[in-house]
Amino acid sequence: MPRVRKRVTNRGVPLEILEQASNVIRNEGRTVRAVAKDFSICHTTLFRFHKKREKLASEGSDKLPRAGYWTIRRVFSEDQERSLKQYLQRAADLDYGLSPKEVREINRNWNEACMAGVDWFNGFLKRHPTLSIRRPRATSLSRATRVISHCLGISVQLYLGCI
Repeated sequence: MPRVRKRVTNRGVPLEILEQASNVIRNEGRTVRAVAKDFSICHTTLFRFHKKREKLASEGSDKLPRAGYWTIRRVFSEDQERSLKQYLQRAADLDYGLSPKEVREINRNWNEACMAGVDWFNGFLKRHPTLSIRRPRATSLSRATRVISHCLGISVQLYLGCI
């Protein structure tokens, strides 16, 4: 199966439309199928939403039930992924880029293999397209001397500024 599957149907119905359709069923007493046809939504989706809403109403809650497709279960939270992205960018800026395998090994207590799977890594790169994770190259001698001389000049200026 391809990693990016082409959708065949329209996925998901906005919560507002489901709420309006459920109100029509409750207030006007029309059937679920007729209302679903009027609103151009799947009758099963509307039935499930209406049933959950009635159950919550009978319990005394005025909240709306969650409907439709939920986000996938993530391994890291958004904050953790953001900090991981910043760490990887910082490491690349310091000429210490990490290989894909090293990125996958960051969370050591993952599973038996002690690393994340290839699917997680591909999804992580899709969520953060600005990252470029490749096998790190060795720093050439000319670049290293240029960086060292530049950093040395800055540290000398800071030292002289302190005196």
